[in-house]
Amino acid sequence: MRIRIEPVSRAFLIAALVHFLIGTTLGALMASQVTWWDALSPYHAELNPFGWLTFLIYGMTYAVLQLFASLRVPWKGLPWLHFVAAEAGVVLIIFGDWLRRPLWVHWGWFFQTSAGILFLIAIISAVATSRKARKSQPTISATEHLYVNSEMEWPASFAGFHVELKNDEIRDTDRVAKRGTSLALVVLIVATLLASAEGIVKGGDPWLSSDRIRVLLYDGWIAGTVLSVSLHLFPRYRPTIAISPKIAQLAQSIWFIGILLAGVLPPGWWLHRLGERAIGLSFAVLAAMYLIRMSSAMRQAQQAVKLAWGIAWTFAFVLGISQTFGLDPLSLPAIHLLFLGWITTLVYGVGYVFFPHLLHRAPAFARLATPQVILSTMGAALLILGMIGMGSGRIGLFNDVLAIGGVSATLGFFLFAMQWRIKRITHED
Repeated sequence: MRIRIEPVSRAFLIAALVHFLIGTTLGALMASQVTWWDALSPYHAELNPFGWLTFLIYGMTYAVLQLFASLRVPWKGLPWLHFVAAEAGVVLIIFGDWLRRPLWVHWGWFFQTSAGILFLIAIISAVATSRKARKSQPTISATEHLYVNSEMEWPASFAGFHVELKNDEIRDTDRVAKRGTSLALVVLIVATLLASAEGIVKGGDPWLSSDRIRVLLYDGWIAGTVLSVSLHLFPRYRPTIAISPKIAQLAQSIWFIGILLAGVLPPGWWLHRLGERAIGLSFAVLAAMYLIRMSSAMRQAQQAVKLAWGIAWTFAFVLGISQTFGLDPLSLPAIHLLFLGWITTLVYGVGYVFFPHLLHRAPAFARLATPQVILSTMGAALLILGMIGMGSGRIGLFNDVLAIGGVSATLGFFLFAMQWRIKRITHED
């Protein structure tokens, strides 16, 4: 059985890689020259959450829903309209800041808000169409599934991931994951609407100036979606080693309550701080659950994939515990634990399985996959350590650590990006 992924997923992923190449280069420059932080941080702050992670989430969500739930958007032009709106938002905000054109920035916020709404419409329409189709078609066997490597040829070390279309064993966790995706998307729309309103009324850049909006964006939209997608993916490495849906649902509820408290209430309120700790607790609980089951569930996974998943959820656990005990989620160490340590490392693990399928390319340097993950991890760890040291006032001592970490993380990503630049997989029709 062959499933062809819609080209819009590939467009989002390619754009995400390009955005992050730029964003991570800016990050390396900022790490090497601390005096450049003020000048480069607005572009870095836009490219990483919106240009890199949000684009990645859009592209992967379209692909994941198509693979796991056989969902397709009924209007083929809608996902492309979504892509254009999302890219226009990034471009207008970046160039608006650079050229000092506030009107461009406001239009950028409008397009970013529109992109989230278009994405919601696309997903809802796909679900509605699928439900109508199921009523008129016979039920697919619960055991019917395919393997990623049945679609195309690539190194055997990257095969073995089950793309389950229907599977009763993971139905409950899929239900929790779908609900989490919907909640995260609602958080994104609320955050972008609030950001647009604050930007128009107060001026400036609300993504950088409003703590509540940043919590909604970082811990709400981005982290919430990653938690949901992970809940879709993890059981498919070994369906018999499933994540407990009750624990996942409990953690999801704690996360959403925390988002409501920290994202809506003023930062000075004790309930706001309680919300931040609740978010951290949900991260820690889910990360611990993944780490406990990792060795059994991913026994047959390729080494780089298994390593990336383990490292990513270790970063997530450290972030969760630290935030539970009072770490500011908007501090530089927390943001980089979230974006660079946890999510980007997880992208490497997911990418080595899915990118060949989505980009129609095999990894060009498969043997370098594990060293690439290690290099990126060292860079992330050193960068975070350097930020902690800089925050303690020991600028001279940790400046070199910060620079080495930034350069190492950037080189690690460049190596990952180069994996998909050379060899193209040939299809057999």
